[in-house]
This record gives sequence, C-alpha cells and structure tokens, in this order.
Amino acid sequence: MHKTMQILHWSKYLVVAASVFFASVAVADPKPNIVLILSEDMGFSDIG
Repeated sequence: MHKTMQILHWSKYLVVAASVFFASVAVADPKPNIVLILSEDMGFSDIG
C-alpha cells in the first residue's frame, strides 16, 4: 500500500470514531461537574 492510501484508509476510521463520539456526547445526560482533590503534607524527611 502506498503512504497516501494508508492515510486515507485510517482517516475513514478516524471520521467514524469521531462521529460516534460526538453523537454520544450530544445525547448524554448532563452530569454535575465534581472535582475531588486530595493532598497530603508529609514530605520525604517526615517518614523517619
């Protein structure tokens, strides 16, 4: 296969995957945006 044929071959799959992704995002129920951040204050010298 030539390089351009390979690019065209994979671009078809990319277009289909992007279409499915954006269609599922458009149909999805809105969910709350929750961000949980955990941190600790123990440094390397605090271990022992």
